[in-house]
Amino acid sequence: MLALGIWTVSDRSFMERLLGINLYVASAVLLIITGSIVAFISLLGSLGAYKEVKLMLKTYFVILLALLAVILTTGSICFIFRAELDDRLQREMHSSMRLYGNDSRVTEAWDSMQVNVSIRYLKSEVELAK
Repeated sequence: MLALGIWTVSDRSFMERLLGINLYVASAVLLIITGSIVAFISLLGSLGAYKEVKLMLKTYFVILLALLAVILTTGSICFIFRAELDDRLQREMHSSMRLYGNDSRVTEAWDSMQVNVSIRYLKSEVELAK
């Protein structure tokens, strides 16, 4: 998750321009933070098991339970509000289409997205043909 978050932040150029909101960057930063926390928790559990320190293992267990609760809550919220998020993203992308041809950054972003979608579509067609 840490590597995915770092890659997303470094390659955020076209999606950020199309969406017009900071949701894309915020989700990437959240991935970086979550990846760091998971790495720390893993280190805590490994050291606790290696050194056989009961307090570290109990702390590891409590943090894992809290993390499970956070993941379940976040997943539930995302599932409940997925339609609203989809509508908002579509509105933002449609509003950026008006700038196509007038703003070079938006034009490049839309062109880049179309190339990426075309490549993915062609790959899926080749896979289906096999």
